[in-house]
Amino acid sequence: MKISTKGRYGLRALVDLASDVREQPVPLTAIAARQRMSVNYLEQVFGQLRRCGILQSTKGAGGGYSLSRDPSCITVREILEVLEGPFCITNADRGGREDKISRAVRTLLWEEIDRRTACLLEEKGYETQILEFIDMEHTPKNILIRAVKKQEKKMGGGCRETGVKEMTEFLHVNTCLQKLFEEGKQEHS
Repeated sequence: MKISTKGRYGLRALVDLASDVREQPVPLTAIAARQRMSVNYLEQVFGQLRRCGILQSTKGAGGGYSLSRDPSCITVREILEVLEGPFCITNADRGGREDKISRAVRTLLWEEIDRRTACLLEEKGYETQILEFIDMEHTPKNILIRAVKKQEKKMGGGCRETGVKEMTEFLHVNTCLQKLFEEGKQEHS
């Protein structure tokens, strides 16, 4: 099974929704803009997720989408199955009887791949995805990269070399500080 655009976009948009810091519903246009997705396409995807109870929508001023339940109760498997259908790596052979070799390959290989993939998607909770994304986004390196890009935009792109140099120096200093902090923790334990 190859995961389609619908599954990939849906999962990305849900992670974006959950990582939004607002305490209110998030407008679909905001998610679509951040993720560079078509609003119309995202409406279809979010409509499916709403009908299946993963999302809820609020109409009117200040409206948008929010999760309908706690993220720890939502798995990546559930999201993908809503958008893609049940996971199965191969279609059942149609027509005729199954011989011993076909049955052995199906049960020993294809069904095992299906089981292991389903387990991985079940273990990989949506909340875990969100936390990993937030951790990844908020490393000092990524924060600095965003700050440099923002500064470049302000200055019309003219500070690229300076920004890279400053970022490299910052990362070196940050690494040294982390080492000192770890050494200090070890001395006090």
